[in-house]
Amino acid sequence: LAVLAAGGGLAVWAATRGADAPPPAGPAGAFPTATPAAGFRPWSQAAPYSAQERALATAAPGLVFVEAVFNGYLRDGRTGALLNPTPVTFQRRCSGFVVDPAGHVLTNGQCVAPDEPVARERALYTLGRILVAGKKLTSGALDGWVRSRTAGTRFTGKEPDRPPSSQVFVQLNQATGGLTGTPAIAGEVVRTRAADAGDLALVKVARPDLPGVELGDAAALTPGGVVVVAGYHTVDADFRDATYTLRSKTVQVTATDTGQGTVPLFRIGDDIGIYSHGGVALDPAGRVVGVLTNDRSGAGGANRAVVPVTAARELLAEAGVAPTLGDADRLYRRGLDAYFTGRDATAVSQLDAVARGGNGNELAEAYRRSAADRQQLTAAAPEQSNLPTVLFSGLGGALLAALAIGVVLLARPRPPR
Repeated sequence: LAVLAAGGGLAVWAATRGADAPPPAGPAGAFPTATPAAGFRPWSQAAPYSAQERALATAAPGLVFVEAVFNGYLRDGRTGALLNPTPVTFQRRCSGFVVDPAGHVLTNGQCVAPDEPVARERALYTLGRILVAGKKLTSGALDGWVRSRTAGTRFTGKEPDRPPSSQVFVQLNQATGGLTGTPAIAGEVVRTRAADAGDLALVKVARPDLPGVELGDAAALTPGGVVVVAGYHTVDADFRDATYTLRSKTVQVTATDTGQGTVPLFRIGDDIGIYSHGGVALDPAGRVVGVLTNDRSGAGGANRAVVPVTAARELLAEAGVAPTLGDADRLYRRGLDAYFTGRDATAVSQLDAVARGGNGNELAEAYRRSAADRQQLTAAAPEQSNLPTVLFSGLGGALLAALAIGVVLLARPRPPR
């Protein structure tokens, strides 16, 4: 019986061997050993394979570091006399995101096109720090020096009736402050919204086909709800040539604020630093549902307010810009879907095509390596067999059959002797 059971089990195993299920999708492999040049690792800022990681992986390639450079002269508002014979130059830094293959970037309005009083105060502080460095002013007297001159000073271009000059530059992935050449990409402001109407700006950069984001639905912003926010941040003490990388947090939407202008804002419970304005709030699909901005009602001026994406859509419509993903963006998202659902061969193929396309999406290569690593680990793992299970099942069935036969034999009446 045991021999029959084993033979039966082998026959069953032979018949079912080809139907073994493939390894289940999931965290079966390692992330790439080589650090992506982007310096941003979604898997280090959220639980691996979580919805947060996937949202960040989807949107991060389309986020950019934004730096605006202003150059002008400070003059006495009444006489026009120069406060300093040489021009004053200062920078403003923030975050932004690409919305179409033509190179349109949405960012914070006061960052790239500040109101004149804001620019004037910043220029005065810049000149004041120059005076402090030259020992013509003490650092303790700086704030008072600026306050005493703010109302009676103008910040102009080289000619008194001209505005200061300005330039805008964006950088993908990891960024360095103060760059005006490659890899920085020049752009120009094409449209803005006032600080009390969303505080947004549309910038057109000189390079098309950059990685982009997808716009979502502002309905995801509800008090008590959760979003992932992302923007640029630095830990360097000297901001001028600092290294800026993306930073993210999962935060709760705490309230709706209708008191800061014509566009209702949403407050969030945390922020990711002073350079995050113009950054994004994401839904679980990695779509942009809001733009980070300064909370002027409190929180020390932190970027704990979110402009709903509806205001961004309105600005784009006014400028005649349709937010659209490029072909490489769509292929990247298909590759990510394959990666997060365990279809490694497909992920490697699609993400490799994006990485080779050269559009600046460095996460495509990072996730391609991870999928390839996972493929190798799966191939090297010992192949599981269902042979023992089938053998024991067959043996158990044979024993049960033998037991039944024994019972029948014992139950038969014995013939008389």
